[in-house]
Amino acid sequence: MVRSCLVWSRSWAASVGHAALTGVALVVATAALSAAPPKPEVPPVSTFAPADKLAAEATALLASCETAVADEAGFKDQAGQLARDAATLATVALALGLHDTDNAFKKNAPALVAAAAELADAGDFAAAKAGVAKLKAANEGKGEGEPLVWKNVATMGPIMKQSTGLYNKLKRGMAGARFKSRADENARSAAALAVIGQAVLFDTDYVEGDGDIAKWQKFCTDWREAAAGLGKSIKDGDAKAANDWLIKLDKSCTECHQTFKVEVKE
Repeated sequence: MVRSCLVWSRSWAASVGHAALTGVALVVATAALSAAPPKPEVPPVSTFAPADKLAAEATALLASCETAVADEAGFKDQAGQLARDAATLATVALALGLHDTDNAFKKNAPALVAAAAELADAGDFAAAKAGVAKLKAANEGKGEGEPLVWKNVATMGPIMKQSTGLYNKLKRGMAGARFKSRADENARSAAALAVIGQAVLFDTDYVEGDGDIAKWQKFCTDWREAAAGLGKSIKDGDAKAANDWLIKLDKSCTECHQTFKVEVKE
């Protein structure tokens, strides 16, 4: 009888211990889930990128993609730029499709995003030529695409290289008298950078753990807000404020690359 009680007591103690450990595990898991960074908020697109500037940029990118496949010899020289332009077009079209302001690209944006993203990954002239034809058809309302949600719709390498190109273009375009003479082109570049920052906010491939997600989100949000402030300053004709925002934009990009060691590859 004593032996039976001892066996039962040990069994009961083991059960209690297991339950306690399970409870602790659940508490830890729940705490970990509650500590995970919240999903990024998505402000109205009009607050950081005007629809008219994005539409103008999309039109220019469509023309650039078409020019890149005019002939095979020219394609060989422009293949890298085509990938960058197509990746940017996919991102700009995403923003236009989700924009809170009506625009000419809104209806066909899902198909345009899909076609542009596919074109960005074209590996040779034949694929690029077919991709541009598909892109043009999508823009004419003859394509299909998935419902749009905020995410990075482009390969990171080309989109990061395009961001560097847009930043350098802005530095040149804002110098001296060009600040006014190139105001529209500069505003388009700022809008494109803003929506790129918004899209890559959702791409955490370079983040190693949940603890760094908040850092990534802050860098991307700072990038978006700096580009938005830059665009507004360009619109207002305030060169000093625009330059200050450009410096902030560069700072957010530099610190992000230093923190996450983002490799810019095609």
